[in-house]
Amino acid sequence: MSSPQFELAAVESTRTKAESQLAEAMSYIHELTISIESITADHRRLEADITSLRFELEESQHGRHEGEERANRLQWELHSEVH
Repeated sequence: MSSPQFELAAVESTRTKAESQLAEAMSYIHELTISIESITADHRRLEADITSLRFELEESQHGRHEGEERANRLQWELHSEVH
């Protein structure tokens, strides 16, 4: 049988290792939390960029459509004046 001092030392060593592992796990969780916050911020920024780009695309398409209509009108007026 082992002595009480040996058992106490073994328990103390196990407790120390467990505390060290807990500290490492908590540090890792903290790093993950920071990463998640950063990714979430990037996600929000990208969503805002996409919304802005969609708006610009719609404006561009509308402007192109108006330009095409104006060109068609001018072409028709020119054609009418020539004939």
